[in-house]
Amino acid sequence: KYGISNGYAHCRQRQQQPQPPPPPPKSPSPPTPASPPASASSAVAATAERPQSPLQLLRDEAEVAALQAMLTHMRAGVQAGNEIRESLEQQFDRISKSAAAATAASQRSRVDEREANCPELAAIEAAEAAERRAAERGRANLSEAKRLLESLPARPQPPDGADTD
Repeated sequence: KYGISNGYAHCRQRQQQPQPPPPPPKSPSPPTPASPPASASSAVAATAERPQSPLQLLRDEAEVAALQAMLTHMRAGVQAGNEIRESLEQQFDRISKSAAAATAASQRSRVDEREANCPELAAIEAAEAAERRAAERGRANLSEAKRLLESLPARPQPPDGADTD
């Protein structure tokens, strides 16, 4: 869609094409001792010093142009991907908020429907609340009565053998 795959295909085709061997040097150079370059930079310098044929220069320029085009396509694809991601995140946020609002509305609707189907529901709920409050007061009164009983002095015990009638 964004042309990235075309750039990749072009790159793959270039990699599969056999490269012709470089032309032989025009003038023989004196033999030099065979020693590998000390580093990559010295290898690049040695390559830069070697004269290249115009055909090889054209191939190199074409390859650079193809790589630049592929890089441009890739950047466009990354930018488009970022825009799509941002759009999807915004849609997700909107959908999440909408779903939360719909869930809350549905719960309110069920409560409203239940109250509409049972007009006595409010009276029943009020009676249940009153029962709960009465039970809480009863427990509080019972606790207070126990506390008062425990605070009273102990009753005198009758002597042994005494009549307790």
